[in-house]
Amino acid sequence: GGAPYGSELQPVDLGSGGGSGSTSGGIGGGAIRLEIAGTLDLEGSISANGSNGSSSGSADSGGGSGGSIWVTTASLSGAGAFRANGGFGGSNAGGGAGGRIAVEYTDASGYTGFGVSVADGGGGHQGGEDGTVGFLDIDAPGGGDLTVAHHYLIPSGMGLPYNSVVVEAGAVLEIEAGVSVSLQSLELKDAARLRLRDGAQLSLPAGMFTDANNVRIEIDSNAVLDYPDNLVIDGGSTFVYGANTVYALPFDLTIDESSTLEIGGGGELNITGDLEVLGASTVLVRAINRGGSSGGAGSTIRAANVTVESGSVVHANAQGYTASNGPGQGQDSHGGGGGYGGFGGNTSNGRLGGAPYGSELQPVDLGSGGGSGSTSGGIGGGAIRLEIAGTLDLEGSI
Repeated sequence: GGAPYGSELQPVDLGSGGGSGSTSGGIGGGAIRLEIAGTLDLEGSISANGSNGSSSGSADSGGGSGGSIWVTTASLSGAGAFRANGGFGGSNAGGGAGGRIAVEYTDASGYTGFGVSVADGGGGHQGGEDGTVGFLDIDAPGGGDLTVAHHYLIPSGMGLPYNSVVVEAGAVLEIEAGVSVSLQSLELKDAARLRLRDGAQLSLPAGMFTDANNVRIEIDSNAVLDYPDNLVIDGGSTFVYGANTVYALPFDLTIDESSTLEIGGGGELNITGDLEVLGASTVLVRAINRGGSSGGAGSTIRAANVTVESGSVVHANAQGYTASNGPGQGQDSHGGGGGYGGFGGNTSNGRLGGAPYGSELQPVDLGSGGGSGSTSGGIGGGAIRLEIAGTLDLEGSI
């Protein structure tokens, strides 16, 4: 499918056409620019959607991408929607990507249509990616306050006018790889998602980060969340650190209320303060290089003190080498058991289990996969390294 283009803040481009098959591909959405000195009272909808492709004939055609909607108004009211959706592709073709929507205003206190304004990618054999939807309060001093209603990507090479950002329920905010962003505050509402792509950095003042329930935060490899305060992940939320990276948290980290912390393999999480795993929460330590015969690695967690409350868990279950992989892989066909601290079990037809390997005193290896038969063999256990300067209070499990 086609690549992204255009501006998130001032979208003026037309949507692109889908690729043709036996019939022509879908047509891209157009471009709407509205400048309103008074009030935009939106009870209906404003749209720049792409059209659908087709499944007729011997080769399907792709959907057109959504177009552009750029609105500048003094006041925004009503409950209506802005839409720049991509068209659907045929069952064997690709869907069109969503377009771009930017709405600038000085007062939106009477508007309730944030959650229904979308730039969805169209479906198909592979759906198109969502476009971007941003609402910007341009009356805020020193820049603007951004409301992310659907999906928004802060790209590279753009001056950032944002003071504070609110990510509405179910919406997604991403920061492009290598981009550094400083905000006065960030609020993530229920089921919102924040992703810092590789090498991105987000800086926030102490006390100015709030999250609701079922939020997902993803910090990709070499990305940095610079937040000089205790960090609490709760309400069933998920916090994900990428692989092959050393992450530093200068204060305490608390995982609470059935929430999850995931740590990518091959890296380190260095917490200057304490790590608390409370309220039936989980820390999952992942691994890298799980598909070969060697080179797999888990991760290290360092903290001043660690508390794992009863009902909570830190684990690397099934995070080792995958089936038929690892230094102690079991042989296939009525698969042999994976070896590590001892020999894996042999099979009834003479297929061998894997051999022992690794260190008794300083074990750091992943467990090996069992041999496969009619179905895949079992996955080995992962590897956790804990370095605690003070006390480990373990009432749950590791």
